[in-house]
Amino acid sequence: MSEIKVTKASAKSEKKSLDEDMKEKKSSVKIKAEKSDKLEKSEKKPKKDKTDKSEKKNKYVRIEIIFSQAVEEDFFDEFKKQGVGLHYSKVSNVTGAGFSNPKLGDAIWPQVNEIFIIYCKKDEASKIYEIIEKLRAHYPAEGIACFTSKAKMH
Repeated sequence: MSEIKVTKASAKSEKKSLDEDMKEKKSSVKIKAEKSDKLEKSEKKPKKDKTDKSEKKNKYVRIEIIFSQAVEEDFFDEFKKQGVGLHYSKVSNVTGAGFSNPKLGDAIWPQVNEIFIIYCKKDEASKIYEIIEKLRAHYPAEGIACFTSKAKMH
């Protein structure tokens, strides 16, 4: 077997070489960290809001109103007086059972419902809700239902 002799001088030389390597690696890591920090700062620029400011202030909603055919004329009259709900879709002869008497259009339950679907801005929707509350108070047995969801114009 061959012997390996390590002298103090060679050990010191080896240690010095390792210390220099560590300094270089620390320096390299520090430079990479600084570059990474600069990159993160540049990426944190505030994003521009792409939505139109007027749309932000007055978002659109979808309103579905389900009501007995018997009160349709009252809705039209109130909408006309208030100048709301003038752009709508109407689904006629709707049958179903909600929280009032069923409206099935048959010999036992002869009534039918109507559905108005209205897309409008929130300020117009508020007026429509007031009309619905007024008609619910006037016709408590008719089962007037209203559903609202967010809508976006494209």
